[in-house]
Amino acid sequence: MSNEDKNNKEQNDLQKQVPSDQEVITGCGGCLVTVTIVSIIIGLLSLGNSPENSQSPVENIPVSEQTITVEDFKKYEQQIYSLPQQCDADYKKAMDALAKNDAVGAYEQFDNAHYSCLDCFSKFSSLKLPEGLSSEQKDKLKDANRDFSIAYKSKSSASKNFKKGIDRNSVESMAKAKENLELFQTYLFRGAGKLTEVKTQIEEQNKKTD
Repeated sequence: MSNEDKNNKEQNDLQKQVPSDQEVITGCGGCLVTVTIVSIIIGLLSLGNSPENSQSPVENIPVSEQTITVEDFKKYEQQIYSLPQQCDADYKKAMDALAKNDAVGAYEQFDNAHYSCLDCFSKFSSLKLPEGLSSEQKDKLKDANRDFSIAYKSKSSASKNFKKGIDRNSVESMAKAKENLELFQTYLFRGAGKLTEVKTQIEEQNKKTD
């Protein structure tokens, strides 16, 4: 076999091992690997207003100590939204490169995503809570930030394993990446749900005091 034939064969094998966007999604049991915190929050809020959910109120968090306003909480919420932006952008570029069978470009972007998502994990771990929360709301948001931290640590690990899969033509690394993405989605939804609970509590309490 000539060197040119060998190179072509290796390239074809690599393209078979590297999943496309759709293959990654279906391989994760239908998980949306490009999902963001913003989209989840919006979805949860809309579900809370739907008729079929009208008899399932948000968990009752005592708010006797609460003094935070809706406007102040929204500033904190914007911090939550902004922290993963670089990680999500790098990861999306990597997935776009995969969809184009650009293994070199995907490798580089997954390398970027590995580190930017790791930085996001660190920032969520040390994120300061806003003033004026009840003790119960503080606990809920601490749990939410812990969930977000785990989510983005998992996304960092997924990016690292995708990079290994491309570099080593490894099916095992690709499978690990998919597992990481399942964990990412699970904890992202958990954290977003807790954030939404506190936000709804604050909005309802502020309406009562207006």
